[in-house]
Amino acid sequence: MAAGAQSRPVIQRFGRPDPFRWVWALLCNVKFALLLVGLAGVAALVGVIVPQVPAPMRRNPAARQAWMEMRREDFGAFTGIMDGYDL
Repeated sequence: MAAGAQSRPVIQRFGRPDPFRWVWALLCNVKFALLLVGLAGVAALVGVIVPQVPAPMRRNPAARQAWMEMRREDFGAFTGIMDGYDL
């Protein structure tokens, strides 16, 4: 052993792996952070592009139906899906 080198004791852990260590490592990962930022950007873009039913029309069934018919021209088969999610 070299004169300046110090030996460190080896600590071995036995038992179950620590789930918090795995979560912390995931949250500190740069690639995961970029993935989260990208997903947030896509969600924001979808929220801007997809029109939502205006608040006064949500309470009036006739106005809501007229709005959905106008949207049916633009979105076709996806109109039913959007109506199911109250968009």
